[in-house]
Amino acid sequence: MRYTDYKKYSVRANSEFKVKAFTFGENLTIAFDNYVGQPNGNQVEQNMINEGLLKMQPIIPVFDEGGNWGGTKAGFGNGKNGRAQLFRNKDNRGEGQRIFGSVFGEVVFLKNFTGRIMYGADAGWNFGKNYRFTDYESNEVTGQNFSEFINRYYNWIFSQQVTYANKFGDHDVRVTGVHEARLNSFRNINASLAGYQIDLQSLWYINSAFGDPATRAVQSSGGKNNAKESYLGRLEYGFKGKYLFNGSARFDQSSNFADDKGELFGGIGLAWRISDENFMQGVSFVNDLKLRLAWGVTGNDAIDGSRNYALFGGGPGQTFYDINGQNTSVVTGYAPVSAGHPVVWEKQKQQNIGIDALLFNNKLETSIDVYKRVNEDFLFAPGQPGTFGAMGGVVAVPYENIGSISNKGVELSFVWKDNFSKDWRFDAGLNLTFNKNNIDELAPKFSVTDFFPSAPESRIGPLVRNYTGNPMGTFYGLTLDGIYQNAGEVNNGIAQDGKQIGRFRWKDINGDKKIDNEDKGIIGDPNPDVIFGFSVNLAYKGFDFNMFLQGTAGNEAFNYTKYFTDFYGFSGNRSNRMLYQSWTPTRTDAILPMLDITDNYSFQPSTYYVEDASYLRAKVIQLGYTFKPSILSKANIENARIYIQGQNLFTITSYQGLDPAMGTRNNATEQWTGIDYGNYPAARVIMFGLNMSF
Repeated sequence: MRYTDYKKYSVRANSEFKVKAFTFGENLTIAFDNYVGQPNGNQVEQNMINEGLLKMQPIIPVFDEGGNWGGTKAGFGNGKNGRAQLFRNKDNRGEGQRIFGSVFGEVVFLKNFTGRIMYGADAGWNFGKNYRFTDYESNEVTGQNFSEFINRYYNWIFSQQVTYANKFGDHDVRVTGVHEARLNSFRNINASLAGYQIDLQSLWYINSAFGDPATRAVQSSGGKNNAKESYLGRLEYGFKGKYLFNGSARFDQSSNFADDKGELFGGIGLAWRISDENFMQGVSFVNDLKLRLAWGVTGNDAIDGSRNYALFGGGPGQTFYDINGQNTSVVTGYAPVSAGHPVVWEKQKQQNIGIDALLFNNKLETSIDVYKRVNEDFLFAPGQPGTFGAMGGVVAVPYENIGSISNKGVELSFVWKDNFSKDWRFDAGLNLTFNKNNIDELAPKFSVTDFFPSAPESRIGPLVRNYTGNPMGTFYGLTLDGIYQNAGEVNNGIAQDGKQIGRFRWKDINGDKKIDNEDKGIIGDPNPDVIFGFSVNLAYKGFDFNMFLQGTAGNEAFNYTKYFTDFYGFSGNRSNRMLYQSWTPTRTDAILPMLDITDNYSFQPSTYYVEDASYLRAKVIQLGYTFKPSILSKANIENARIYIQGQNLFTITSYQGLDPAMGTRNNATEQWTGIDYGNYPAARVIMFGLNMSF
């Protein structure tokens, strides 16, 4: 995308040295990045995919006859000149610095004991600014306001570990004790000012003299620390290398909880190396075979600790008021900004059975895992009614420990390694993950069996609804049942708002002879049936070839961009589908309703928006050559390799949007996975590289 870029510079260093029984080491990374992204971010209606492409009339030029930016000032909808928006945004650069690393010391004492101490830190700051120029060419003129932010963070971890390890006879024992403490701190300040009279970059400061003083706003946030302390004990035991056991217990305490800050977790694992048993000695094609069993419980505390408490706040434009009626001053006032509710640790229980095998003279390496994970006391901020005050972000929704969510599945891994000859080397791998997500229960004591997420909105109503007994994040809407073809179908059809010849006909799900909200339900699932990856590595003498393909199957996407391109909601660009596949009396096999500017019914959330989002993508393809040492030695070079690499070179999919592998909307949760709000596609990258060592 023009006028956008991302630059990153980093330096890494690590060292390790020994002094008798002591070992010391460190690793350090310093990184700096500088970037310009697309205005308003990704997966939002106001980004350049939507405003600059989908909502912009194609007959409007980039420049008008006078050399100025072309736009919608004379009408033609509310699209934006994407080229102009990107050009004006080019100096809104963000930057950040980060330094992270760790130091450790280790000592061996009393023969079988090892002590280790480690301190790690991650610190940095980020800065960003955004000036919005007035877009005079647009129908809806905005601009001449400026905002900036700066934040800093400092996270550290300090751990002490003692390990006892010993082998005696057929027994192998290792016992480990760990104490760990960590602290995460963050602070942010942001400010804004509107009403700038001059578009000079030298005036991009929060100075009341440059704009409208009444619009000046400064806010700071953060300033709170998240602390965690853990005690861990682990026992590992092996007998003859065939029978293996490990067990662990840990006590975690987190400041993110107001009550019950500490919780005990743990797990056990068993393994049996079957290939070492006597009855396996005659099985020549099995080189190694191991059976594994595991069970464990872990905890999740990833919430904002302040959400345990009811918080009050406000500001001049919200809660300050001239309550004395003097017209000369205002009195500070407060209003609820967060509805607090104490919660406890979320717990994830996992069971696993697996098999690892090396077969056919170590040529085939395979692993099979069958698992079940259940999240209990799930930490979630459920949607609330409008009377709660949460609409528009006025009052933050409290977290709750509600119900349980499970994931069951199978993971398969196969790798084949072989050398065809002295000069040819080859290996290929295949990974498959089959997962079934399910909401087991929500809040049965309140008779809650479904809920709408409180996350991003849409112009056409809720797109997601979560039901007990179904996966998380399922799409919600009406089921399309064809198009009304004639007056007979209209007159004899069930009751439906806006029913006319050439319009969508909805399916009567509950059989009550009318179409209403009770006929809305699950219309799609963004969760894939299988996630797969395939890799090939081939080498001949100094040449090497590597390829990695990745994809999903069985997942669906809600293509929300069709609202802008296939219906009359906005004046703007239109799809070929609308031109060539809309219903007419002579085109009765159409997929879209008749072109009718008064049709305010057909664009409702429905199965029309839902598409198969399965895909196969070439993530990495690389060809390289390593020079012979005899050639390099003359230049005192130890090793040298050149390569050419392509990323995202092709994608095979039936999805009609820009990219089937879309992320979530800005600041959204996994409940909004698979909704295409105008997703910026993965970039195709061609790289040339040279690796050298001296």
